[in-house]
Amino acid sequence: DMFTYLSTSAGELEYTIGDGRLILERLSEKSDLIVLDAFSSDAIPTHLLTTEAVLSYFNVLKDGGLIAFHISNRHLDLEPVLGRIAEDLALEAFTQQFAPTPESQSEGAAFSRWVIMSSTMDSLREFASDPRWARTRIGGSLWTDSFSGILEVIRWR
Repeated sequence: DMFTYLSTSAGELEYTIGDGRLILERLSEKSDLIVLDAFSSDAIPTHLLTTEAVLSYFNVLKDGGLIAFHISNRHLDLEPVLGRIAEDLALEAFTQQFAPTPESQSEGAAFSRWVIMSSTMDSLREFASDPRWARTRIGGSLWTDSFSGILEVIRWR
């Protein structure tokens, strides 16, 4: 089994499968962490990467909570989109391009790109001091529920 990270977790986990924004609107409890992992295909759910969406995520986070975006994508560079949103909302954001060791690759680990965001730098202090993480690049148009500039983020190879 390759997907044992939930069943073998030492922590107590709760998860819900569905449209992230709709599920979050129904939550009554605040969370410490939100992980978004919906952006690796060639048809991404842009409604999860807008200013309004990020605001809704922070509405259900505890003070100092974190949002982790898995933005690995062969066709789209989503880092500057999140950088622009973080800049617009006065949030802190860091990015890592994870490169597995050959040993961990043989066990199923893969290259991945992550953006982590918080409303406070205190919550990201460990990321800021870790050389694997860098400030998230800012670029392109600000994505909102009314506009997403998908052409700006296409990797034209």
